[in-house]
Amino acid sequence: MQSKNEDWLIQAEKVFDRIDKEVSFNKYIMPVNLREENNKFKENYVSQKLYNPKYIYRDTSDIDFEVLYKKLNELYFPCSAIGKIYEEEKNVKYYSLKLFENIGKEDMVTNIGNKMHGIPNKSYIKKAEEFLNLASKEEVKEYTAEELSERVGKCLEAYGFQWEINISCEMPAKVSVNPVKKIVYINGNQKFSKGDIGRLCVHEISTHVLRMENGACRKYEIFKNGTPNSLATEEGLALYNEEISGNMNADMLKLYAARFISAINMSNMTFYEMVKEIEPHIGLDNAIYVVARIKIGLEDTSKPGGFVRDYVYFQGYVDVKNAIEKDRAVYEKLYYGSIGLEDINELEEDIQKAIISKKIILPNY
Repeated sequence: MQSKNEDWLIQAEKVFDRIDKEVSFNKYIMPVNLREENNKFKENYVSQKLYNPKYIYRDTSDIDFEVLYKKLNELYFPCSAIGKIYEEEKNVKYYSLKLFENIGKEDMVTNIGNKMHGIPNKSYIKKAEEFLNLASKEEVKEYTAEELSERVGKCLEAYGFQWEINISCEMPAKVSVNPVKKIVYINGNQKFSKGDIGRLCVHEISTHVLRMENGACRKYEIFKNGTPNSLATEEGLALYNEEISGNMNADMLKLYAARFISAINMSNMTFYEMVKEIEPHIGLDNAIYVVARIKIGLEDTSKPGGFVRDYVYFQGYVDVKNAIEKDRAVYEKLYYGSIGLEDINELEEDIQKAIISKKIILPNY
């Protein structure tokens, strides 16, 4: 139970939860004709014909944006480290509303995405290009979703976590986790290689789930669900963990590098031009997938711009690796919860208390 002087927290989490439920990110960012248009693009590309997808989005006229903005504006936060984090989350929610209020408008989607996620560090382009040119060999996909589920279950059991595992045929990702419902979702349409199984256990359980579980032990819900700065660090740490556990996959590295390069190219390239740039390195299907994730939010993908977010995966990996190599103590601190590198200084005192009292669980590979 929260104390009376933390009424701000109860109200903030109530408003954030309402926005998440009424304005589902995956629901409104996903074009309703995504598969149809991407297939049409592929047919034209293979036939050497110029075509750029035209995306259609769900109607948002039933969302009362003004009421949600009003609820956000009524929130107040204390002048403290946690107050600052919640203030930043308020800004994220505000820009999420702006994004869906303007879905399809290339200038607005691009500008709002940049405010939400920043812009790529162009000094990392050379490293991304090196990754894009890595040699790789195709792994045999011989394991089913059920077999991956069994391995994930054992991994969760080893940590003493009680999460549900749900095999679904209606999801774009191979694996995803829901911290609120404590469910690991596995794509039933996918087959997995031996390398995939080890990599996904490290990536999803020993990184995402473990940080969420550590965060659930803290006083504030946001450390379980993720602070505003957590995404780049979350994915960067997952990739770093794949590396140090010996589960890194060259094809996945190339995909992350392709996303980074495409996020830079989106400002002056069409969908077609972006695919043409990366297709020789990662194959046509992967190139379409990467570019569609970035041109998402636009109606006419021949226009410049897009939703920049996907660059953070590669940049997050480089930043996390650099930070840990500079100071090994950073690694344990990042397991305080679902936090970002930028949060460590603000939370240093609380993190140190958790370390001293041995209330941070670290990965066990």
